[in-house]
Amino acid sequence: MKDLLVRSSEVILAIALVLLFFLGFMQILSLSFPKGTGLGDLFGSAGSAGGPGFGAGPDWGSGAATDSSSGPRVIAHLTRSIHRVKDKAASSISWSDSVAGSALQDRHGVQTLSKSSATISFEDGGELFLNPKTLVIVRDLGDPRNSRRKRSGVILLDGELRGATAAGDKPLAVDVVTESGELRMQAAHGQPAGFKVTASPGSATAFTVYAGTGSVIANGKTVTIGPNQSLIVDSQQALGVPIDLRPPPKPLRPANNTQISFRSAPPRIGFTWAHDDDATGYLLEIARDFEFLDVVFTTHTKTPEFVHGNLAHGRNYWRVSSTHGRVESMPTHPQVLDLIMDFDPPDLQVQFPSAPVSAGALLLGGSTEPGAQVHIGEKSAVAADDGSFEVEVSVRPGANMLVVESIDPAGNISYSSQLVNAKHGSTERLQ
Repeated sequence: MKDLLVRSSEVILAIALVLLFFLGFMQILSLSFPKGTGLGDLFGSAGSAGGPGFGAGPDWGSGAATDSSSGPRVIAHLTRSIHRVKDKAASSISWSDSVAGSALQDRHGVQTLSKSSATISFEDGGELFLNPKTLVIVRDLGDPRNSRRKRSGVILLDGELRGATAAGDKPLAVDVVTESGELRMQAAHGQPAGFKVTASPGSATAFTVYAGTGSVIANGKTVTIGPNQSLIVDSQQALGVPIDLRPPPKPLRPANNTQISFRSAPPRIGFTWAHDDDATGYLLEIARDFEFLDVVFTTHTKTPEFVHGNLAHGRNYWRVSSTHGRVESMPTHPQVLDLIMDFDPPDLQVQFPSAPVSAGALLLGGSTEPGAQVHIGEKSAVAADDGSFEVEVSVRPGANMLVVESIDPAGNISYSSQLVNAKHGSTERLQ
């Protein structure tokens, strides 16, 4: 009987310790992670701009516009998927690899990974470009009682996206909803609109407009953002004031349309740009396309320079922005950089003399690959833009073996040689 009581006490004590540990663990979690708008609130409130955390707006109901015969309408398509992108329909329980051209309906999730990006094209007009490490939920924000009043959008849970709209004077059919507020865009004077939104859970959201006009709605208030302006909304939905974007820093090197050849190991390339006294840092981006949808490298740096030594061969584009706190300047115009993998030796033509020459100085000319280093003994020259070169060498009376070496920018080598006879005399020019 005594043993039974001891064992029962031990069991009760163990259960109590487990409960205390669990409660303590939950308390640690609540202190470590700030409270914010829950995912359920985001889903429930995105159907109306006046839901929790998204300011005042028309109450159009929480359900998606549906058709009794066809079900939920297609809101958008995943028109471009670069590298590995994940998506999940509202009816699915797991994420799957995305396929370009997939239809997106209400509550469809799309997620880009560390080196991937995606483009979402909406049926009602407008495109969203998801940068790496971005998670969005596609939503139908239209009025189910008015088929003509269509609005679509995304809930940006984490990451960064850019948007572009077609020209027009009516409000954009695509909105971006975040934990801090909502952005609605409008094209100006029949011109396209462009914008960017950066958000992360529990942090401030940056709304930036490059073209057109945007309205940011948060905590029942609305602030208008004009072209080339940015607005910060903190995690408590406190609206700041629009800030004019600073002009981009001037790119220096590599110059636009630079071509760099290499054999096997990628070259180390130094990127430099003009210093901005007021900048807190800089953002360098390198992509494989002019629109910067396929971004291969991005970094923040404190100084106006960066060296990259592992870019793939082919055409690359680079641009840089200065950062001022959480606000970025306008980016520079994309600069073209071509990296060419070259294993072919340079063509080399040398005008050797066909008859004996006078001993002394001999000007030997020819042609090879532009920019190649030409060496004849201890003398050297650089081929001109048209490939021509001229090197002065010394020849002694009698037989002279002249060896011409051409090394192209990638390191490939060509040789040409000939025995030249010389007799006593003065300088002779051969080319």
